[in-house]
Amino acid sequence: MSQHHLHIEQSFARDVQAVFAQLSDHDRLQAVFGLPCRRIKAGDAEPNGVGSVRRIGIWPLAVEETVLAMQAGRSIDYRISHGGAPLRAHRGRVEFYEQPSGCRVVWDIYFEVPVPGLGAVVEFVLGHAIRRGLAKIAAV
Repeated sequence: MSQHHLHIEQSFARDVQAVFAQLSDHDRLQAVFGLPCRRIKAGDAEPNGVGSVRRIGIWPLAVEETVLAMQAGRSIDYRISHGGAPLRAHRGRVEFYEQPSGCRVVWDIYFEVPVPGLGAVVEFVLGHAIRRGLAKIAAV
């Protein structure tokens, strides 16, 4: 089983709260992923917070991600909780940092794949999609 790590950084000329609002709202993530994305289960204390579940993609290839931890304006931790085969142990963390000219987002994704060579393909495709989406919302 090979382990993979995808690391993405993007700066924004917007404040942390505005970018956090965009990236923490499940129903607004379609702009990042370019795929349908919607909340299918509300969180324990807030709709998009801990315990919430979002579905990304179109059946039968859709995945469901569950929010594991969230600190408003600081970080979001999540994992794939349904679908995503052959990916295993997929976890992500999005961190938000204030900068003098706006904010910076650091997005780390960790996953395992049992098929040799597939991890590099997933890193490329997922990395490209997230970078393209973050660049789009940075331009707003």
